[in-house]
Amino acid sequence: MRYRAGDFVQSTFSRTQSFTRLDLSFRMSDTTAGCAVGQALSWNVLINGVVVGTYGFAGGSGVNPRTITQSYTFTSRPAGSVVVRLESTTTVCSGGISWNWIAGGSATFR
Repeated sequence: MRYRAGDFVQSTFSRTQSFTRLDLSFRMSDTTAGCAVGQALSWNVLINGVVVGTYGFAGGSGVNPRTITQSYTFTSRPAGSVVVRLESTTTVCSGGISWNWIAGGSATFR
């Protein structure tokens, strides 16, 4: 199954203090070998529906898996329930198979 722009994964966290930074580290399988090498694949990183940054890589390589480690700094967010969403902004090419998030990883709020 190929993935389309707008597809996402998300997780909800509970915070007792405000925060201004999110450190993410997770793995994805990139089985987009059927795409043109170098095709840009990108995702928005949202906190409670607000885009705080992006990440991406050149697809078409069929690298399986790859590790994504990024930090995002933004204006202060209040304590309480926090939804972190990773949302695709690109569609995997037809015949390109897919990319998939691998369970696990970490989200550190600072």
